[in-house]
Amino acid sequence: MKKSRRWIAIVLSAGFLLWLSGAKADERIVCNGIDLAGAEGFGQMHAEVDLQQDQYTDYQTTAELRADLQSDAFAYDLFVLNNACVDYTAVMDEGYCLDLSGSAIIQRAMERMHPVFARQCMLNGKIYAIPHTFQPNYLAFSCKALEHLGMSDWPLPASFPEFLDFLEQWLAYVKENPESDVTLLGKSLLDETCYHAHCYSAFLVDQLLENYMLQKQAAGEALLFDEEELIPLLNRCRQIGQELYLHDHGLEDPYALVEVIQTLMFEDYRFLSLRLNDSQPNLIPIYVHLYAVSATAENPALCLELMEALCENNWPMYNTYFYQDAQPLLNPDYDQEVARMQGLILDTQRQLDAPDLSAAEREKLTMRLEAQQRNRQKMLTEEKYRYLVTPSSLEIHHAYTDDYFAAMPGAFHAGDADRFRAYKQLKECFVTGGISAETLVQELHLAAE
Repeated sequence: MKKSRRWIAIVLSAGFLLWLSGAKADERIVCNGIDLAGAEGFGQMHAEVDLQQDQYTDYQTTAELRADLQSDAFAYDLFVLNNACVDYTAVMDEGYCLDLSGSAIIQRAMERMHPVFARQCMLNGKIYAIPHTFQPNYLAFSCKALEHLGMSDWPLPASFPEFLDFLEQWLAYVKENPESDVTLLGKSLLDETCYHAHCYSAFLVDQLLENYMLQKQAAGEALLFDEEELIPLLNRCRQIGQELYLHDHGLEDPYALVEVIQTLMFEDYRFLSLRLNDSQPNLIPIYVHLYAVSATAENPALCLELMEALCENNWPMYNTYFYQDAQPLLNPDYDQEVARMQGLILDTQRQLDAPDLSAAEREKLTMRLEAQQRNRQKMLTEEKYRYLVTPSSLEIHHAYTDDYFAAMPGAFHAGDADRFRAYKQLKECFVTGGISAETLVQELHLAAE
């Protein structure tokens, strides 16, 4: 009997403490697409809270997300916002996100961030989100290809018209050097499935129109397709693209001069600005993943505390890039990786010491040993092995941040299937000679309205 009374007292005391803390034993926070690896400390402090990763809903358009937010279908407390699909500025402006400005932790984080990242999280002076990751998406010249060609000191184009001038020079080069082992575009831009007579023209037209729309959005201007500016450039794109198909080396060569960059290893590439004229800013498109709290969350105080934990314990690599005062990030596994490579070298050397090796086996092992030794030397001398975020990469990133631009989904976003299809068909008709540049511009203007 005494033992039963003791257990009753313990249970009542636990219940009283939970009541005092304002938490319920069945408290829960439902998340959509949130990486909860950074929430370990929150989970330890709030064992009574059930953090649920519900079945992920991938919202492809702002309209899809808005429709759920306006109905009972949206059952999430924390959710992801991504400018690749959703105009998160509109979502914040329409009151669907909880104001996080009362958190001193999140406020300090915004003050430390590069302004471009803080701007993504704020509207009208209030904080509605925290950044989780970002990804650049731009064209660049390969430093290896330039060095291989002996063109490292060449002045590179700083606008789209200059890029077309450069391509005319490139055509002259490949005509004079048919044995060159460098192609213009890498497999990140072209592959066997889309390599055809109009692929270069299609690539150039796409880059021209996308950068035209990007600059319009950055300037806050209405999307009006300017015939005087676009028509001459469109015609040059089609003509130069046709010549590139005839004379560039396609997909055969080991070096590609221009590649699409979607990583944060900046030091290997030189940014290609495709602004339409020198009066426009350089823009480096970025995709940003944000975390936000629903304005209708059942327990906003707990959600805010969880957001603080996620903000402070975000992936170290991305936090290094987000914050202005961050230092280069060392690779914590560097010593083990060097030791592992040394172990592989010793193992290969032991195999080479075997007396009964055939000539072919010995040649194969010798080549393996030489490759392993080269890799070990790189690991000892190149900073990209010692660091997850290298000093040089971070330095370039700091210099680039003013050029980063997170565009919201535009008039021809893939989520709007009908408009996107019409946009794609118009471009195809133009590059194949079915319509003129004048007709393309006029039709685009009508389609964007």
